[in-house]
Amino acid sequence: MTDVEPLVASPVLAGDPSRILRAERLARRVAEQLDLPEPRLERVSMNAVYRAGPCAIRICRPTTDPVAALNASRVLTDLGLRVPVPYDVRSFVDPDIDPELWATTWEHIDHDPTADPDWTEVGRMTRALHRVDPSRLSGVHPLPVAARFAWWDVAATLDDLSASLAPEWRAILSTAHERLRWVLPHLAEGLDGAVVVHGDLHPGNVVVDRRTGRTVVLDWDLLSLSRPAWDHAPLLRWEERWGGRAGTYSAFADGYGTDHTDDALTRGIAELRLLVATVMRVRASVTDESARSEAEKRVAYWAGTDTRTWIAA
Repeated sequence: MTDVEPLVASPVLAGDPSRILRAERLARRVAEQLDLPEPRLERVSMNAVYRAGPCAIRICRPTTDPVAALNASRVLTDLGLRVPVPYDVRSFVDPDIDPELWATTWEHIDHDPTADPDWTEVGRMTRALHRVDPSRLSGVHPLPVAARFAWWDVAATLDDLSASLAPEWRAILSTAHERLRWVLPHLAEGLDGAVVVHGDLHPGNVVVDRRTGRTVVLDWDLLSLSRPAWDHAPLLRWEERWGGRAGTYSAFADGYGTDHTDDALTRGIAELRLLVATVMRVRASVTDESARSEAEKRVAYWAGTDTRTWIAA
């Protein structure tokens, strides 16, 4: 483990495409230990997720033992939130495969892509999360300050990319960042009123369980501390910028009990999230040509020349 801000998972590939081969080896090793069927890759994002019969094997590159995620899920369930359920109570690592990769196992959720999540219920669950005393979770899961994750430092990322970033793109993104630079300091001023937040609450992390018909909130790796606005912000611009279903945020706000549509801080966070998403796509395009067209489209949005919706990647 490294001496950094506690975080359950960092991007699993981290610019190393060959790591997916080692992730697959670890998934197979875990499946063998638990007498599960051959694992099959389902998706790669922050984690590499494999299906092995009744089990989902999540491979991550953590800075703290991911058993914390298993422990946190039990607390969240006790609080009445519908979250993934652990399959086994252990975390798994094999230094001979890759000392940075760890695995946790979860009961597989057969999600129904044709069913619409109950966003009013998601709002109610989020309200319940925000009312939790942080001490209920701080003993079992890292609770860093959400705005301190490295990817929110847009200026540093642009500096890192300076050798490969076109001057025009750098100017466009720097101008956007200057306009939004107030957001993170404003958040820091309100940490006395910080609540536990999901950290990445958007439709990609909310599914409907085909077996039960219930809405489940996934991917709690960024569980952290911030203002309530942090969990409202991702949904505020989802319809307009990502082509999401109309009415998603209004249903969420109904369930939560407060509508942040006109709240300046929530709108600022939402816009900053879009900028960070753009910078991350630009970073990916440096080594992945397939990311180039989406990066161009996103940068053009900040230049005011392209209003097409973005494609999540």
